[in-house]
Amino acid sequence: MVRRVRRGELRAGFGVLPIIDTMLWVERVAHEPFCVGLAEHHRLAGSSRLAARELSNETLVWIPRHAHPLFYGQIVNYLLTVKFNPRRFLEAHTITQALDFAAHGAGIALVPYSASRFQRPGVTFRPLTDDLIQFETALFVRKDRMQTPIKDFIAVALSAIAALKLNSVGT
Repeated sequence: MVRRVRRGELRAGFGVLPIIDTMLWVERVAHEPFCVGLAEHHRLAGSSRLAARELSNETLVWIPRHAHPLFYGQIVNYLLTVKFNPRRFLEAHTITQALDFAAHGAGIALVPYSASRFQRPGVTFRPLTDDLIQFETALFVRKDRMQTPIKDFIAVALSAIAALKLNSVGT
């Protein structure tokens, strides 16, 4: 999506941080912690919450590096600090594919917390306690395209996101 916004094919986009591009105005609009999806019979399934260091000897099912190299690198660098072996990644192209791998015992799916709303037989979800790794979503626009219609869109989008956050706090 970043390429499409840069080329002018889209006026604005939403994407996962980090987004490093001097042509773009980037505003973080949301963040979400990680959780893991694991087979119900997995030895860690009895824990109510997990720390990333508890996964250091496990195979993690996660996004391919090419999907978002900066995000991938950021997360791998964190996992290295907790002694995780990056050779133990199994790539999945979708969250449902990652959960299928987990259900069959091939590894533990590292997914956004919102994925825990998915129902996948044989998979249980556990939140991660590590606050230093999370999904951060941003709104981005080319700086040279910041005319009034785009500024109006940004204002409406940010207002709607703020309202969603406020409503979710009350539920």
